Amino acid sequence: MPLRATILVAAAVTAVGLAGPGTASAAAGWQVEYMPIPGGYDGGYFSVLTTDGKGDYAGTAFLINGTSETDLVVWEGARTTVVRNPGFCTDVYPKDQNPSGLIAVTANGCSDVDSYRAYTYDGGGFHRLPAPDGYRQTSAIAVNPAGDVLGRAWDSVSGDPDTTVLWRHGVTTPVVIADTMASQTPVDLDDDGSVLFDSEEGAAILRGTTLVRLTNPAGFDRSYPSAIRNGVVVGTAVVAEPQRSAAYWWPTPTTPKALTGATTATDINASGLVVGDLMTWRNGVSTGALPNPNEGLASASFVGDDGTVVGSVDPDYRTTIPVKWVNASGR
Repeated sequence: MPLRATILVAAAVTAVGLAGPGTASAAAGWQVEYMPIPGGYDGGYFSVLTTDGKGDYAGTAFLINGTSETDLVVWEGARTTVVRNPGFCTDVYPKDQNPSGLIAVTANGCSDVDSYRAYTYDGGGFHRLPAPDGYRQTSAIAVNPAGDVLGRAWDSVSGDPDTTVLWRHGVTTPVVIADTMASQTPVDLDDDGSVLFDSEEGAAILRGTTLVRLTNPAGFDRSYPSAIRNGVVVGTAVVAEPQRSAAYWWPTPTTPKALTGATTATDINASGLVVGDLMTWRNGVSTGALPNPNEGLASASFVGDDGTVVGSVDPDYRTTIPVKWVNASGR
């Protein structure tokens, strides 16, 4: 994971940092809209990380005010709310959101015994997801339309290796998915319950009890998957020396195809709309660049089923502002 994070962050900063006001003229119908900032948080650091695809969103707010906590922010219609952190946790990060508005959350700084905890959040507040037997700490990664949550569990005291966990909606006991590949790491959860994995042996999809490996693109050393939807995977292909990367999608596990104009692909929605860096594609065909209205950095993180892309912009390198991108052409 550290190698993947280093490569993807470096690639994103390189590609996005070059995007400036001129990008808007090539936006092909995309328009950026600023999200409202809650009172008392002016000058803070914001990011929109998830959406239910119906006009509600979730993200984070960080305000340097002596406490230095990262808070959950939810945008519901015209209302913007900073949600009080659960328990004694200091930082809360939304990881995914389903069409019913259920948000999968990872909180940390919670206690000396279990600093990391997985939760779901909805109109009724936070709901802690139990750790499987033999583990203390948990983190959430994704939630699908059925309300199933994918995550990880570990025990930092004993040093036991991480394991993949699936919390099925309405079932008390979590399912532990045993590793079958070296450094197997869960990445995303598909609508049908299939799990997308990364590993030292490459990317793979676990469908029931069958592990389906993804073909690595020709000429690349390694592939890093980012998301899966309806069996279609998006991600990044990497060459180690000289270092370069490219956005890819897998309409089937054995048919990797390049996505032009970006170094990485990060998310895909139900209709096949893909986002990566500040570019978008549908079924492999470009649907235009996302405009960056400032000289600073911009980041697009998630695309909802309504076609809205969410993220943040940095107008002055001293703050980040939550934004969404909407395609006025309806493409």
